[in-house]
Amino acid sequence: MQHVSTTFVSRHENSKQKSPSTKPALQKKQSTETDLYPHSSYNDAKRMKTTSPENPTIPQKDVSRMLHLREQRRAAQQRYGKKKQDKIISLNQCVGMLQQNVEQLETLYHNMVRSTLESFQPDTGSSLMRLPWKQNTASPFGTRVTTSTCWGVAVEYFRLFRNGLKHSIGPPRAEEEFLRVVMAPDVAYDTIIGVEGILHKWRRVSMIHPDIDIQLVRLDRDTENTIEATVKGVTTVSLNTIQYTFPHLINGDAMSPLATSLLGRRLEADGRMRFTWDENAAKISSMQFQADMLTPMLRILGSLEDVSYVFKRAN
Repeated sequence: MQHVSTTFVSRHENSKQKSPSTKPALQKKQSTETDLYPHSSYNDAKRMKTTSPENPTIPQKDVSRMLHLREQRRAAQQRYGKKKQDKIISLNQCVGMLQQNVEQLETLYHNMVRSTLESFQPDTGSSLMRLPWKQNTASPFGTRVTTSTCWGVAVEYFRLFRNGLKHSIGPPRAEEEFLRVVMAPDVAYDTIIGVEGILHKWRRVSMIHPDIDIQLVRLDRDTENTIEATVKGVTTVSLNTIQYTFPHLINGDAMSPLATSLLGRRLEADGRMRFTWDENAAKISSMQFQADMLTPMLRILGSLEDVSYVFKRAN
């Protein structure tokens, strides 16, 4: 019995002596991992997790480094914000300057046009640019009769007829007076002859296109006795437009798919009007108008075949 106890005690003592030997091995293994990767992200994250004012074991140099990096990031954000704000201010200033320049250029342009129309004189002394009608005399119908050049006649023509005949009910007194003064009695407007024919044409145009807007873009001398005006016309396709211009697109009360596609659409067409001056009569002897309706129609319908069918029997 005593022998067995002695043996048990000796084994227990041996186990106590052997167990401490495992601790240095574990410590050595842990220290080895840290030593192998002294600058790894694992160690940085481990340090940052233990970073706190209550932990005095953090090295002072690590705390200083993190504070320095934080300050650098804050300064970079402030510089970026200031740079962005300065750019916005600079762009706003540029926009303001451009708006002022646009206004100045528009004023300069209008002054130049007005000066050209009022003071233009032909080089040869021809009567092309001189009109003997009511110079500097006021009109009871509101017509600007102070215009004394053929260029001015063209400008006044498109001013009066920009939106068609405004007085579709009753006689258009201002427009009629203007035409009778500046047009020859047998003036030709395409296939129409005379002032009455021109007025009738404008009445029809105003009925078919009630919202028509014709803007004068520019004037050019074509030949010695002709002036060409470039215009842009804008209108909306109405039911009257389809009924009177494209009647073949309507069958009774039913509209074809092409008519439905056109109804309510906005048309923008470029055109040219040529004024021919009669030196002997000192009046406009003829006018020819051409408009590009193919382009806006093709833009809406998208097919040359459909456009051809629309214009095939147009009035």
